[in-house]
Amino acid sequence: TGYDHLRGRPRHRRAVEIDANHDLTITDRFTGRGRHHVSVGLLIAPGWQVEPAENGWRLRGGGHSLRISLESPPTVRGDVEQAAYHPEYGLEQSTLRLVWRGDVEFPITMTVRVVPE
Repeated sequence: TGYDHLRGRPRHRRAVEIDANHDLTITDRFTGRGRHHVSVGLLIAPGWQVEPAENGWRLRGGGHSLRISLESPPTVRGDVEQAAYHPEYGLEQSTLRLVWRGDVEFPITMTVRVVPE
């Protein structure tokens, strides 16, 4: 209820699921009314390589490969940006963050899928 003071009383709920194939699904549901700016992101551990792929990215690191995709309204765009990673107190490392941002009309649902390749 922390955003009830905003126009349209936006609310956010997140569900995280892992299926039998080890596919990870993160579903963000935004309810309320009106047009709002949304931003969703995933911090990537240092050492992983990120390359663009259809509707998302392919990540490679530690002998593994993952495909990350997004189902969202067309006004939401994905990007990769520099970010800080803190593996322990007082230690900061540079890494990447996958982000999705856009102006959307509520209610909406955005789904991120992480699939091992």
